[in-house]
Amino acid sequence: MVVGAAMMLPVAILTLPTAHLVASPGVLGALAYIVIFPSVLAFWLWGYGVARLGPERAGQFVHLMPVFGPALAMAILGERVAAAQMIGAVVIFAGIALVLRGNGA
Repeated sequence: MVVGAAMMLPVAILTLPTAHLVASPGVLGALAYIVIFPSVLAFWLWGYGVARLGPERAGQFVHLMPVFGPALAMAILGERVAAAQMIGAVVIFAGIALVLRGNGA
């Protein structure tokens, strides 16, 4: 993350004279959310899961990201889940179950 931020710094400096910096509570809250949850907490929890389950078993759960996207959109934004998304979720869960069963888990 530090390397990525360092690589974006030159572009940020070039756009600084024209950038509209707004330090409102909403912007600062969104920034804090991004820093805490997807950047720090998610990586820490992933590392914890890999340490507990091992990389072979934990690696299968990466495929759940396309399942959580629509589920969170439905729960938070009130969006409808399409039939294709439901079928995709079933296929993902079936694949994970098959892989975990095959490893003796």
